[in-house]
Amino acid sequence: MAVLRLDLSSAAKSDISNIWRHTAEKWSVEQADAYYDGIANALDDIAKGNIVGLPVDVRHGVQKHLLMSHAIYFRTSANAIEVLRVLHQSMDVRRHL
Repeated sequence: MAVLRLDLSSAAKSDISNIWRHTAEKWSVEQADAYYDGIANALDDIAKGNIVGLPVDVRHGVQKHLLMSHAIYFRTSANAIEVLRVLHQSMDVRRHL
């Protein structure tokens, strides 16, 4: 299977930045870097087709991948993966997606 192009929305980019900052402030820079690497690896696996997302009932065609305390919300097209958000699992998905 071909690797699909990965398109991160501005909201997803902001989410990832905020996750890193929060983790660095609450735990450590090393932990934030490790968490960031986990997100990056998951995104890479999604693009390669190694991860099959779970359906999301909030929006048609949207899938999620659970990763530690967060969920990556994405949509697949013929040639790309559109990453919509990376939200903490405690967040209201309907409100933020």
